[in-house]
Amino acid sequence: MSPRTARDVMTDGVTVIDAATSVRDAAKAMRDLDVGCLPVAEEGELVGMLTDRDIVLRVVAEGKDPATATAGEAATRGVHGVDADAPAASALEVMGAQQIGRLAVMTGDQIVGIISRQDIAARLPAEDVGETTKEVTGG
Repeated sequence: MSPRTARDVMTDGVTVIDAATSVRDAAKAMRDLDVGCLPVAEEGELVGMLTDRDIVLRVVAEGKDPATATAGEAATRGVHGVDADAPAASALEVMGAQQIGRLAVMTGDQIVGIISRQDIAARLPAEDVGETTKEVTGG
């Protein structure tokens, strides 16, 4: 049976980091949590997502010091999200329309999970995965 809501597809137990966290500490958290992205909050408000790619392109490639560069500086700003109780198809539509690989799952103004491409592959029927991948990657 195909999942019915975003909550059914998401990975829960999300760790949110503060925008002032150093990129070094954020990278250590990613390593310890075995994740490729962390939501970033500023004064309690979700403001972006810091991905491993952001660290490489905006810190390492620019020659910045990971000990002094902050998660807020390196993160991709603007978070796309979907309500946890929205149909799973709505989450996939947002990912496709925005061409993003990770989507915040929200309950009110609190992030409760993230839907990634890996979540889609693991939790949706194969025919849905192919179509969603095309939409998300623009191919």
